[in-house]
Amino acid sequence: MANQLLRHHAYAVDHRPTDGSLLTASRAPLYPLLLALSGVVSGKATLMGVMAVNSFLLVVAVICTWFAGRRLWPGHPWAALMAGGMAGVDPVAVHYSQHIAPETLALASGALIFCRVVELSAENSLRNAVLAGAAVGLATLGRPTYLLMVPVLAGAAIFVRPGRTGGRWWPDLNSWKQGAVLACSAALVILPWLWALPVLHAMPLQLQWSGACLAVLLLGWPLAVPVLCGVGAAAWLIAPLSPAEALDLTVWLGLVPATLALLLGAAIRRFVGTHPFVYLLGRAFLGSVACIFAAGVLAQWTGHTLPGVSTELSLVARWLMAWGDAFVTGMLVAIFVAFRPQWVATWSDPLYLHR
Repeated sequence: MANQLLRHHAYAVDHRPTDGSLLTASRAPLYPLLLALSGVVSGKATLMGVMAVNSFLLVVAVICTWFAGRRLWPGHPWAALMAGGMAGVDPVAVHYSQHIAPETLALASGALIFCRVVELSAENSLRNAVLAGAAVGLATLGRPTYLLMVPVLAGAAIFVRPGRTGGRWWPDLNSWKQGAVLACSAALVILPWLWALPVLHAMPLQLQWSGACLAVLLLGWPLAVPVLCGVGAAAWLIAPLSPAEALDLTVWLGLVPATLALLLGAAIRRFVGTHPFVYLLGRAFLGSVACIFAAGVLAQWTGHTLPGVSTELSLVARWLMAWGDAFVTGMLVAIFVAFRPQWVATWSDPLYLHR
């Protein structure tokens, strides 16, 4: 895949099947991109380049672990050195340092996320919030399961130590900014790859995760719209998409479900009421299912069909995909409402808790 990137500037497997078509890769993009970067001078990825990339990732893991140790134990420098040394002699990472395997990238990504979370907890600033969100997004490009680190970020932020202000953990002036910046930076790093996924590698069913309802709930519709437009532009930059195709992605995966989420949220507040259970189940979970599925049905009705799939099967696929998207949306919103309600723009303690 790295050689294919160097030779043909395409993210794909470096061989052709008997029918002459080009097989695409089913692998997270960050590790092949690093291998390709190591072979820019020679024109191809080599074993020396692999060892250089893996060694660099090990050094990153050691430095991040050491830095996090210094923040956690400021009065015990030897503890930080010991933590960094243990990361450097990790037998799994050392074993794979001479092989083409992303285990060293997984170690470096985890250490980077841990480092930024510790720094965010120690110093409550806008810069640290941006770096924490970017670290999660970057790590997800190496291991998609690191998306589950987002709830960990929310939980780790509970232990922030800036001093209480008015009975709160974080100053009122900066709390909403920190959540907004974290959500924006994570969305702009993660969502473009999810939207462009069917173009980057072969998929029998070309469906993408939207994330628009989550963006609206966390950021509010006025801020979510430019962020989703930025996601569409980023997808156009990283994938072989025409401007028209990128615009279609932005409209049907971003703007339409986001607008439907806004309208449905207003209707729920008006006709159902303001109750925490109604917000979490009705708006964050079931409402996301309805909005994402409705956007998919509208897209199919206007001619944006799934290639090689019948109409009935397309509707079933869109329905199932909407449930998966809504499950993640409801889970994350519930966590943020419980631990960081300031980060959810559409949530209000006086409105929903009646206090």
